[in-house]
Amino acid sequence: MKPFDLRYYLILDNQYASLDAMLSLAESAKEAGVTICQLRMKACSTKTRIHYATALKPILMQQGIPFIINDDIKAACCVAVDGVHVGQSDGSISQVRRQLGEQAIVGLTIESLAQLDQIQEKSSVSYIGIGPVFSTASKMDAPSALGLTALRCIVEKSIYPSVAIGGITQNNVADVMRTGVDGVAVISAILCAENALFSMKHLGKWIGEACE
Repeated sequence: MKPFDLRYYLILDNQYASLDAMLSLAESAKEAGVTICQLRMKACSTKTRIHYATALKPILMQQGIPFIINDDIKAACCVAVDGVHVGQSDGSISQVRRQLGEQAIVGLTIESLAQLDQIQEKSSVSYIGIGPVFSTASKMDAPSALGLTALRCIVEKSIYPSVAIGGITQNNVADVMRTGVDGVAVISAILCAENALFSMKHLGKWIGEACE
């Protein structure tokens, strides 16, 4: 499996950013401290995801940033990205592994301690994405926010590397990192900002400080 670092997990979502805006952010991702990147496009065809991913991949590859596609295994295979992130209803991890191979990075969303218990020591996931930690507008069907206490409980029990997601900003990132997660995933704090590029770089400094 390709080495990966979850510390600063940038999620690019076409609900909030055009392809040109994504490309601009990708070009400065390494400088900003981004360590891994996911393309999330919920209401699109596989063909459209392939188009976006094909444009983003060489930029991220040149910087050595692992590139993940959300939910779409076919697109991930077609573009030969580093892996996928799947939700609880997106099929079994064993099926994903059969399609992508043992070298792929495979992330799985965990929304509760019960969901973690179902996969502990039984799954070949590479990491888990825990959330939403706080209320978020970036996912309309998101479950209720977990909060920091529940996040810490899941992190402490998990045998997998973990990244926290949902409502994370520079104001709460230090508190989130103190729960023991390996990193934070950010969407709206960057893509919905007045100056996304500035926000990406600024948040990178806060994450760096929180990890010290």
